Amino acid sequence: MQPLVQIRNLSVVFDTEDGPLMAVDDLSVELRRGEVLGLVGESGCGKSVTALALMRLLPRPPARILSGAILFEGADLLDLPVAQLRSLRGRRLSMIFQEPMNALSPLHKVGDQLAETLILHDPKISGAEARNRAREWLVRVGMPDPELRLDDYPHQLSGGMRQRVMIAMALMLHPDVVIADEPTTALDVTVQAQILDLLRAMRERDTAVLFITHDLGVVWEMCDRVAVMYAARIVEQAQRTALFDRPRHPYTRGLLRSVVSLANRDATLTTIEGQVPSALHYPPGCRFAPRCPFAQPRCIESIPPLESAGEERLVACWRWRELPR
Repeated sequence: MQPLVQIRNLSVVFDTEDGPLMAVDDLSVELRRGEVLGLVGESGCGKSVTALALMRLLPRPPARILSGAILFEGADLLDLPVAQLRSLRGRRLSMIFQEPMNALSPLHKVGDQLAETLILHDPKISGAEARNRAREWLVRVGMPDPELRLDDYPHQLSGGMRQRVMIAMALMLHPDVVIADEPTTALDVTVQAQILDLLRAMRERDTAVLFITHDLGVVWEMCDRVAVMYAARIVEQAQRTALFDRPRHPYTRGLLRSVVSLANRDATLTTIEGQVPSALHYPPGCRFAPRCPFAQPRCIESIPPLESAGEERLVACWRWRELPR
C-alpha cells in the first residue's frame, strides 16, 4: 500500500544566538492509511518539531528546513502554495497541539472557534447547524455542561477542558491525517480512555494517526508501529509488538526498562545514565554512545546508518547484531 504521508530526509535547524540548533536531522518515516504510528523519545529530541514541520507551522525564522521533503499523496507539502495548504489544514491534515493553554484564541468563544472550523471548509453549513455539531463534539470528548461551554472564553476553562476543545476541533472534520502531540497529558484517566477510543474510531475510518507521547503504556495500547527518536534522529522503528518484545537499539532497551511494572513493584527503577548531548554541538559519532554500555571506538567516531534489521524493522546501531537478546 502506498504510504499516505512520507517524510524523507527531513532536517530542521533553529538559528540561535549561540549558533544553529539541530532539531531534526535526516529523518525519514512513513504513515499509512488506517494506522497509528507512535513517535517516542525524551523531551527535546525533535518529536514536536517533526509534527510542526509536517503541518508547515514552524516559525520561520528562527526555524529553517535545511533539506528533505514531506509528501502527502505524492505532493510535497513544503512546496505547496499557502492558499492550497490552508485548504488542507483542518479538513485533511489536522493536529492536536501539545499546549492547550496557548492553542486557542483568547478573544473568541469556544463555540465560535469550533463553528468556524466547520464553516471555513463547508460554506454551505448554517451557523445554527455548525453550533449543533460543535456541541455534539464537546459531548464526544467528555466536556461537562457542553451547552454552557460553547459560550465560554478559553480563559474560563481548565487546562483539561481546553485540551478537549482542541481534540474536538482536530477531529470534527474527520481528516485523513491526525497528528496527536501528547493529546491526553492534561486529562484524567477516565477522559483519557474516552479520547483514545475516539482516536481508535478515527483509525477505523482509515484516518492515519501520528501519535506523539512519552507514555509507553499508551503506545502499547494504541500504536501499530513505533519510531524511537534520540537527539534529533530516528534510532529504531518497528512493529509495536516486535519493538516491545525484542528492542534492538540500546536506547530503546533503556526506555523500556525504565517503565514501572505493576507485576514487580519492588524492583529498582532502571535509569539511563548520563545526559542527552546539546543540539548545538552533537558528537561526531552515535549520539547515544556517551551513555551506551555497549559503545566501542567505532560508535564514537561515526554515525551508524538506519538499516534494515528484519521485517519492517530499522535500527541505527553499529552493534545491534552482536547485542544479547
